[in-house]
Amino acid sequence: MGEYAKLKNGGEIKIGTCENLYYLRADQLHLLATDSEQIQGNTKRSELADEKNGFRFRFPFPIEDGTEPGRFEDFDRGVLVNLTEGQKTFATWTTAEFICVSRPNAQALNST
Repeated sequence: MGEYAKLKNGGEIKIGTCENLYYLRADQLHLLATDSEQIQGNTKRSELADEKNGFRFRFPFPIEDGTEPGRFEDFDRGVLVNLTEGQKTFATWTTAEFICVSRPNAQALNST
């Protein structure tokens, strides 16, 4: 089932499917309209922001900085990050740590 949201500027966009928010980065959440203005039958902004609800935002690829919510071309773009024993799991990483991991490989990410 598709997940849709209203933007503060009044536009409506698809942000993902179920808990996979393919078209919305966590740093773009503030661009969505308030809870009371959201599309009926879709998740409210405050619920998307609550990590207990298990929503997975789009990875913040540096090459996509400036792309508006809902306008990402490759919905399932990804990068493989190998973890060795003793490293943090993804669940405990912050967005800033993800960005630090991806920036040194920005050239490689451009080709994925």
